[in-house]
Amino acid sequence: MGADGSKSTVRNKAGIAFVGQPASRIAVNVDAFVENPNEEPLTVSNTEAGWAMTYPLRDGITRFAFIDAATCKRPPSEKIELDEAKEMLRRVHGTDYGITRVDAINSFHDALFVAEKIRDGRIFLVGESVRVHYPASGVGMNFCLQDAFNLGWKLAATSTGRAPSWLLDSYADERLPEINALIDDVKRQLAIQFNFDAEHVALKRFLERDILPDSEVNLKICENLAGLSACYRTTAEADGVIGRRLPNLKVTGGPSTAQNTFELLRGQRFLLLDLTGCATLPAVHPDVRVEVAAVDPGERAALRGLSSLLIRPDGHVAWAHKQSLDVVLPEAEIREWLNLPTETTLWTKPAQMFAKTGARQ
Repeated sequence: MGADGSKSTVRNKAGIAFVGQPASRIAVNVDAFVENPNEEPLTVSNTEAGWAMTYPLRDGITRFAFIDAATCKRPPSEKIELDEAKEMLRRVHGTDYGITRVDAINSFHDALFVAEKIRDGRIFLVGESVRVHYPASGVGMNFCLQDAFNLGWKLAATSTGRAPSWLLDSYADERLPEINALIDDVKRQLAIQFNFDAEHVALKRFLERDILPDSEVNLKICENLAGLSACYRTTAEADGVIGRRLPNLKVTGGPSTAQNTFELLRGQRFLLLDLTGCATLPAVHPDVRVEVAAVDPGERAALRGLSSLLIRPDGHVAWAHKQSLDVVLPEAEIREWLNLPTETTLWTKPAQMFAKTGARQ
């Protein structure tokens, strides 16, 4: 397992190529001992002199992040001294804010490399051993975590003989499209942030004023950059929620004390969930947790009218139906995911019943 960063020993020993381009441009963070000089907690500006963002980092320290058009192509290895940083600030921000003392001055660059593959036989790569890219705003951090979540439960199931033969193959099948989508997003970000001619500045101002304020557009971009739009769909005809990440919904009633769907997923088992709050279910295979609960009415819209779900251990929807589990059960899907032959008993004995209030009957 290669989870050892951009200089991955595992990747190098395995001979997996790391393809891309070295750094050619930098952005700078100056963390200064001054109070935020702006009324707004976060301010962003785009001019032909560069790009700038200011926000309070912690008590008494403000972060001035910027790309100085005049010096952004300097070698990333060159240390930036305080006087240089103040000169850059004057060009980009129009002032150096009277800074006399800093907590840190850091630069980060636009190097972009991607592993040629993320699996080679029994070798797997996750996180930054797979890709290196421009890190502004922490873009990519969630993708690293999702690599681990996607692979972890599959390795556990395979190592204990509880997985179908195709399960480990699905790691690359599911994650590579998401990794490639991330790299495309980063390239778009670079194209916007590092071009300062009048045409690009006009485009950036248009995006800021007219496009990003649209809530649906903003949400889509945020979900893409955070990796929350990941969809592991097995067929093109699958339901709209199949393969998508289950949002964290408030639940009430049921046998457990869980207050939301994320708490129900603890334990890293498949979760068979009836959200009507009143279904009576048989007990199921021990690798599947069965829960009957009611979803907070204000959050039903996120489920698009669905009443029952089968959730993978990594939180993505494997099956969904508009009827309750009293009416329909995903037997074929559970057998496929858990590699259970038809002669294996899936439903064993009646479970205890729970009313909408969660009281035992």
